[in-house]
Amino acid sequence: MYMAVARIGKGEEYIGIDWIRWWYQRNLIIYYNLTKITKLPSDKTLLVIGSAHVHLISQFLKESRLYEVQNVSDYLL
Repeated sequence: MYMAVARIGKGEEYIGIDWIRWWYQRNLIIYYNLTKITKLPSDKTLLVIGSAHVHLISQFLKESRLYEVQNVSDYLL
């Protein structure tokens, strides 16, 4: 979906790219805020967020190699 949005625009009006940049930045800000609320390696954080954010934020957390990402559904079922 994001790659389709990236193609929206005309000439040097990068409407789609501007939106994706904003969306990516928004997810990076969420990631940053998560890193600030965890103090100890044993800390656990439950993030309740819209599904559109899950992929990128999970990717950021995993790629940082600072966090173990678990799916909450493993605990709720």
